Amino acid sequence: DQTVRLWQIKTGDCLKVLAKHSSRVWSVAFHPDGKRIVSGGDDHATCIWQLRSGHCTKTLKGHSNCVYSLALSPDGNTLASTHESEVINLWDVQNLSKPPHLIQTLRGHHNRILSVVFSPDGQHLITGSGDRTLKIWQSKTGRCLQTLGGHQSWVWSVAISPDGQTLASGSYDHQIKLWDHASGDCIGTLLGHPSAVLKVKFSPDGQILASGGYDQIIKLW
Repeated sequence: DQTVRLWQIKTGDCLKVLAKHSSRVWSVAFHPDGKRIVSGGDDHATCIWQLRSGHCTKTLKGHSNCVYSLALSPDGNTLASTHESEVINLWDVQNLSKPPHLIQTLRGHHNRILSVVFSPDGQHLITGSGDRTLKIWQSKTGRCLQTLGGHQSWVWSVAISPDGQTLASGSYDHQIKLWDHASGDCIGTLLGHPSAVLKVKFSPDGQILASGGYDQIIKLW
């Protein structure tokens, strides 16, 4: 419905409705300071919001097409955005008194990039794409360190464990794969969803992986 909604976890109440986007919203991410969020979608825009006021304080307009996924570095200084145009854009958002500027653009995927996460130490970016692969990138240089293949269809979601050792990926091929971050080896495949897996996420302690997809089921592993 082109909005971002903030919810009270304990009560399930909707606290705020943030309206600025002019089309479907694909991604939201919290800033590490807990005072801001970012959102992006089909209108080619990324909005930075103040939670207290509910106001959009900055809009990044440097996108030529849909913004599928957003991630903020652990120090909150860098924003990664992924796109239908097969690129990852890195933005300097350290000083929001000035307009955010594009640091660099990472290229290497051969289809739209549907998901991005930073490693807990901020040294790496992990992306998942419609080209059926995950890629591990060095954040500072933008160099692609590894390409992980094994899925038979689009990789919709990637996640990294809190200790940074394990990656998870969910795919249109109904599978969840677990990967060793250091080696890039596939260390497990989780089966159980009868349709596409659209989201995977580790619990804060890293002991549980949650997944959800087109089957309207959430699984805990």
